Amino acid sequence: MVILTSPSFHGLSGHLEEQIKLIHGFDIPVMVDEAHGVHTHFSPLLPKDALQSGADAVIQSTHKTLSGFTQCSWMHIQGHRVSASRIQAALRILQTTSPSYILLLSLEGAMAQMATDGPEKLTRSLELTARMKEQLNRDTPLKFLELDELPLQHVAGQDLGKLYLRTAPFGLSGFQAANLLRLHGLEPELADSGGVLLMLTLADDEEHFIAIEAALREFAKTLDPSADAFPLLTEAPWAALQPNLALTPREAWYSEKELTPFDQAIGRVCAETITVYPPGVPVLLPGEVIEVEILDYLMQVKKYGGNIVCDNHTLQTITVIKE
Repeated sequence: MVILTSPSFHGLSGHLEEQIKLIHGFDIPVMVDEAHGVHTHFSPLLPKDALQSGADAVIQSTHKTLSGFTQCSWMHIQGHRVSASRIQAALRILQTTSPSYILLLSLEGAMAQMATDGPEKLTRSLELTARMKEQLNRDTPLKFLELDELPLQHVAGQDLGKLYLRTAPFGLSGFQAANLLRLHGLEPELADSGGVLLMLTLADDEEHFIAIEAALREFAKTLDPSADAFPLLTEAPWAALQPNLALTPREAWYSEKELTPFDQAIGRVCAETITVYPPGVPVLLPGEVIEVEILDYLMQVKKYGGNIVCDNHTLQTITVIKE
């Protein structure tokens, strides 16, 4: 089985239909993680969804862009390549025998909404988003990510409800901009070194858009178009992607531990999980050797105001295996 992800958190989708056709040519099933695209089926203004693109199995998070409560997801299966009985058997191994009927009811509610007035509300929200962006592009210096700026050999579509506001050209990191936007009553969906992601959904009506546009116009007045561009954060180092594992996570968990100053941790064996968000992928796990490139990257993230989840969020110390 091949597992693909589409769309991305930022609402970008690849050439999914072509990819699936290629994989099916080898009679290999395709499962798509469509966590951020559960709504794409319901509006002609959005890219084609994974089921329409021919995926055999699709997993969607209804709590991201529909009205399902947090934790709610569902799976769709079509065709002959994926066995529903095997999926059910696997779920019986993993899932609880005491499911939350509150969550199940919220899934039913999300389905009922999309079977009635949900699609109309979604399309109206997308139309309002496009109009708002057009007006802001015309009247303010705000810079939103556009599809034609992206490498089209990799990106085929864009969710109009996801607005990535680029703030680095104005000398602001996305983390700094997020704090400023909160002063204007806006809570970004995501911030990174280059900008912030704003998300509009079928729950946003005309009244919401008036308030959002007014807040963005006020935020735009604080920007300096002549400022030096904010340097973008480099990607996670290769050492974090291909870790040097000295102990298994289990061995590290049961080993004796100690704290060491951050700048003295090079070469030590990590005993905690250190994660940078976004993207929410661990940079260090228990049992991995701490490389200098990883420490440099973590310091850069801290300097930029990024979110680091670890034992000591100040990064003054790291939990390591006692020598």
